[in-house]
Amino acid sequence: MDLWDWFDRCRRRCLDNQDADRLRLVDAYSRAYACRETEPARTVALFTEARDLAVELREPEWRLVHEKFRLDALMHFQRDFRAVLEPARQLTLDIDTLASAEFPDPALFHDTLLAAYLGIDAEEYAEPIGKLLAALETAVPEQPAAARYLVLARRRQFALEQERFADAAAAVEVELDLAGHDADAERAMHFSMFAHAARCLLAQRRDAGDELAQAAGRTLELAERSGHLCEQAEALAWLALAARRAGREPDAQGCLERAEALRRRLAMPPTPGLFTALAAFHEQGGNLAAAWTVRDEELAHVGRHNRRLAERRLQIERMRLLAWLGRPLGNLAPKDRASQNPPPGNPPQFPS
Repeated sequence: MDLWDWFDRCRRRCLDNQDADRLRLVDAYSRAYACRETEPARTVALFTEARDLAVELREPEWRLVHEKFRLDALMHFQRDFRAVLEPARQLTLDIDTLASAEFPDPALFHDTLLAAYLGIDAEEYAEPIGKLLAALETAVPEQPAAARYLVLARRRQFALEQERFADAAAAVEVELDLAGHDADAERAMHFSMFAHAARCLLAQRRDAGDELAQAAGRTLELAERSGHLCEQAEALAWLALAARRAGREPDAQGCLERAEALRRRLAMPPTPGLFTALAAFHEQGGNLAAAWTVRDEELAHVGRHNRRLAERRLQIERMRLLAWLGRPLGNLAPKDRASQNPPPGNPPQFPS
């Protein structure tokens, strides 16, 4: 069953029974999601509160739903991966005991574990990521649905993390094709926005200025229509880079100012794409010190939040910038955090 169809069914049942306590379980999502960009810690707290209420009301399905949302909020809204892996693994074990035709697609819950693996270290967890992706791609139907979009997005993310850029570009095209056949325009818009943001990164790597401008413009359009401020800031940073490369410096500065103004409104950490766009913008202008500052800010965040692969790659990027600046490298080696997470374990089995 689709997650939101399940929500609607539960809401009708609560209203029919005048069950105010359980209606709070239904309404918690909209309350928490609304403040995700300006108060992400509050979003996590609201999902935690809803999960605990589900335990109190002896609603095991709602407990799992809000535990998924809590973990997703930590990873996607606070970009914090320090305490998500074991709970995500437990979530997949618990969901398999409750899965039924009357409950949302289990693949949505397994996606939380996949996101944890990818966000922490796609090199260390490459084997379980590959196995879990293969299982999900087999189990999830190919027609437009949230679970299908998520499988495709994780495939694209895994390819990017492994620097298989041609595979990532192919995955983006599949995502956009799926959205083009989706009767749910709002859902198609939401997932297309992230696919176009990935196109920006791929275009920047190829130094394809026209494609970068087109992808960034499309990302900005969709982000504005859907109200995603964080993605608007990223798109504006890409547009600033595209304008600077095209020699349109006033446009570049205007986009940069708009991106920075949006950043000041947000408590959600910037996207990795925004950091990459800003660093490339400053490098394009010959300001390596500013690019270093951008990467230093990014490292300060990922290093605190168990983004191990991202941290290693940022250290290498900082060494490159220091070498260009003619500064001593010093001790920039990332700390060994190999003991922070247990070994991958076995992936779940899905029905064929």
